[in-house]
Amino acid sequence: LNSANDASIAIAEHLASSVDTFGEKMTARAHLLGATRTNFVNPHGLTQDGHYTTARDLSTIFRYALTVPKFREILGTKAVVVGVENSSRRIALHSHNRLLDSYRIPVIGKTGYTVAAKKCFVGAGRYGDREIIVAVMGSRDLWGDTRRLLEFGFDGDLPPEIGVRSKRQEVLDQRPPARTRAASRREAKSSPVAVARSQRVPQYAIHVGTFDQRERAERLQRALGRRGFDVAIDRLADGRGRSRRVLYRVQVGPYQNRSQAESAARTMAAQVDLPTRVVRR
Repeated sequence: LNSANDASIAIAEHLASSVDTFGEKMTARAHLLGATRTNFVNPHGLTQDGHYTTARDLSTIFRYALTVPKFREILGTKAVVVGVENSSRRIALHSHNRLLDSYRIPVIGKTGYTVAAKKCFVGAGRYGDREIIVAVMGSRDLWGDTRRLLEFGFDGDLPPEIGVRSKRQEVLDQRPPARTRAASRREAKSSPVAVARSQRVPQYAIHVGTFDQRERAERLQRALGRRGFDVAIDRLADGRGRSRRVLYRVQVGPYQNRSQAESAARTMAAQVDLPTRVVRR
């Protein structure tokens, strides 16, 4: 689910009086767990001198975290709406983990992103009596890398992908029977031409802005990426002839349905002051 840097700071100051002291305690605890190539200087993980870890250490820490009560339950939650103390405000939180319910097996875990670390993920997949922990850092293909690690770890011993073949077969079954060219010409003379469109599942995204400068679009992409959103920039051509110009559209997503996109938009609105609208891709 969405993480809050301000909450981690509040916890650090409450438990250790200061962020620096809390970082020292975090480091000491990590070393006790066996994560000896890790040094924490803040509780939230944003880029800072002296703040580092390794994929192996991240896996070690995550293995311990899985034993903490309710940790698995939180990581396995797709979306939730929480209240605010002494307020009627409600906040919608959702998971950015694309493998939670769309992979061969459920994969729980936590995403992260900074400009320095790029896309990161630490998680675990369970099948049968085996559970494998994976840690990905500095990735350009986060979910592809995660899937490949899991498939390597399970050595091919995973259930087949559900629904892929059957959906394809459904599309094939829905195709009209083959016709001869002569029959097609006769039909065209007696009735309007029907253009068959390929059937595909619609996807939705959250539109957050359109810019005439790529630098501004990338700046927004980085800002939202630091908060854990999956952001894409589309290059568009606007106008014709001399008035033609290039625009850069910034969108978050995609999401499988409008409900997921609207839930994510509400979460975003609670974190950033941006005009948003859900669009169909």
